[in-house]
Order: sequence, then C-alpha cells, then structure tokens
Amino acid sequence: MKTITAVLLGAGSRGRYIYGPYAEKYPEQLKIVAVAEPNDERRKRIAAIHDIPSEHVYDSWEQAFENGRIADVMIISTLDRMHFEPAMRALELGYHILLEKPMSPLAEECIRIEQAARVHQRVLTVSHVLRYSPFWSGIKRCIEAGEVGTIATIQHSEYVGYRHMTHSYVRGNWRNSEETSPMILAKSCHDLDIISWLMDQPCTSVSS
Repeated sequence: MKTITAVLLGAGSRGRYIYGPYAEKYPEQLKIVAVAEPNDERRKRIAAIHDIPSEHVYDSWEQAFENGRIADVMIISTLDRMHFEPAMRALELGYHILLEKPMSPLAEECIRIEQAARVHQRVLTVSHVLRYSPFWSGIKRCIEAGEVGTIATIQHSEYVGYRHMTHSYVRGNWRNSEETSPMILAKSCHDLDIISWLMDQPCTSVSS
C-alpha cells in the first residue's frame, strides 16, 4: 500500500487533534510533509511531531502553493470562509482534497469547488464523518438490505453539549457568522448530509 503524502492547511482543532494524530498512528497510510498555520506554537508543534523540513513549514496558506504541488493530497482545515480559494488553487495544481465541513458558507462557492474537482478529475472528500461511524454505517446497511422496509420519515435531532456550545458557538471560532459559518450550517450540515446519504435520493423540496 502506497503511503499518501499530505499538505496540512490549518493546524487548529481538526488539523492538530484529528488529522495529525491519524498520521502519527498510521504512518504507513498517511505522512504530513508540509504545514501552513499562522499560529506560531501550533505550526512548530506539527512540524516537530511530523519531522517536517523547515522549507515546508509556512505561516500562511498562500505560501504552501509557492513551490507547486509537493504531495498527493491537500487537507484544508482552515476557517470556513478560508476554504474556497485554497481549494480551487489546490485542484488546479492537481491535488486531491480532504476539505473540512462546511465546504463554504456560500452556495455558489460550494458549486464551483465541486465543478472544479470534476474538471480536474480530482477526488474531493468533505469531512462528513458521521457516515463512517459504526452506528450510522450500520443503519445504512439495514436500509440497503431492506430490513426496515420503505422509509417514510426520518427524525434526527442534534444535541450540542454545553461545553461545545460555549467554547465553539458562543466565544469560539463560530461565534460570529460574518466571520465564519452560522451554527445552523457549521453544525447541522452533518444532519443534512446523513439524511441525504441514508436516503440516497435527490431532495425535491425544502421548507422551514
């Protein structure tokens, strides 16, 4: 099995505690070869853990493109409103992309990213992680096997713990929808994705 090499844009919550540790645990699968992160402590920590050479340690995502394509995949875990431009540039350079959710707060940017992935024939994976959990993948298998009959309705509730609410949506990165994504998008994009995935049918109408 070929080890996948990756450039990590953003060493915050997802980059530092999800993708970084995965590369540590499964080095035969994933190797982070470059990191771009404006926070000095986070950037140096990722560089040290993954033994990234100094020429591939950047303090802005723009710098990660200066030498062309240097890996197989670009992991984009910047803030929500900083997804579109690096995603488009990465696809143009020939990177496959692992893109944090939500793709963008703007519908037109989501569409353009998806279109660019098709044009450049690159894999575009959005981090809707519920699909890969044993619980939801088990339900998906039951539906596909016809074990629960024809689905008439789905009721899905999203419960947010007080710590997560306080530190993410009250005074955290998602406290201001003008700077990032509103909570209904940042959190509930998981809900919309899982319902769409379970049903595997096009949505024909939306009411609110």
